[in-house]
Amino acid sequence: MTGARLYLAGPGAEVERVIAHAAELEALGHVFTMAWWERVTEERSRGWMTDADVPADYMRENAIMNREGLDRADAVIALARLRGGMSPGCAGEVAYAVALHWAERIDLARNKIILVGDPLGFVWSFDPAVTVVPTMADAIALLPHRGW
Repeated sequence: MTGARLYLAGPGAEVERVIAHAAELEALGHVFTMAWWERVTEERSRGWMTDADVPADYMRENAIMNREGLDRADAVIALARLRGGMSPGCAGEVAYAVALHWAERIDLARNKIILVGDPLGFVWSFDPAVTVVPTMADAIALLPHRGW
């Protein structure tokens, strides 16, 4: 079975955890429409430790590539922060995916928006287009497969 095209959203401050989950998903045959964590790693190697440190042109590139990655995804998996709640970037990506759904650009019978962890009242976690699960294993069980 061929894996799904995924967009994995998560807190940039917890990029190591995001990378570990990405490796887990890749091992199952899933592919990513945008590996934004590689850019975060690059930013850190350049000494850009916060979004405020990153040049505007580079951030604009990030925004465009992230949007395009969301547009191409069979599923969006969004990781809540370990302490609960959503990082600002991840929250925006979930909101964009929900907007795509309600604009009928994606079909949730085949495409999924899955939030992993405790969103701590994050408004979009209550939207019918979003499924909230406690663990990545639960998210994996919900993933679509290409060609299904």
